[in-house]
Amino acid sequence: MKVLFLNPPFGSWVYWGNHKAINVAHAQMAACLREWMPEADIKALDCRALELDEGQMMQGIRDFAPDIIYMGDAFQMTGTMTIIPKYQRTAHVIKQEFKDIPICTGGFYIAARYKEMLAETPDFDYAIAGE
Repeated sequence: MKVLFLNPPFGSWVYWGNHKAINVAHAQMAACLREWMPEADIKALDCRALELDEGQMMQGIRDFAPDIIYMGDAFQMTGTMTIIPKYQRTAHVIKQEFKDIPICTGGFYIAARYKEMLAETPDFDYAIAGE
C-alpha cells in the first residue's frame, strides 16, 4: 500500500516571517504505519515547505500514485481551523483527476466534528477521530 501524507500549498500563516513547522500529525501517523505495516510505502509531500503550487502538487501525486492520501494536522502548526477550507479545496482538486484515490482527513477540529465534516465535504472519503 502506498500512503501519501499531504500538506497542500497554503503558504505561511505566521506574520513574522516564513515559518514552516513540520506536520507533527503526519510524523506520528507515519511512525505508526511503519511499525504496524512495514510493507507500506510512505511518502510525505509538504507543498508548503517545498513551496510547490497546486500544479506541482498534482504532479507529485501522479508521480507517487498513492493508494490513499491523508491530509490532517495537529493544528498548532497551521493556524487552528483556517486550514480546513484548504483541505476541502485540495480534496476537490484531487478528486477531479483521481476519483478512485480515497482521501482521509483528521486532526483536532475534524475529529471533534467528523460527521459534519464528512457531510459538508463529499470529497473526503474518511475522517479519523481519536488519533
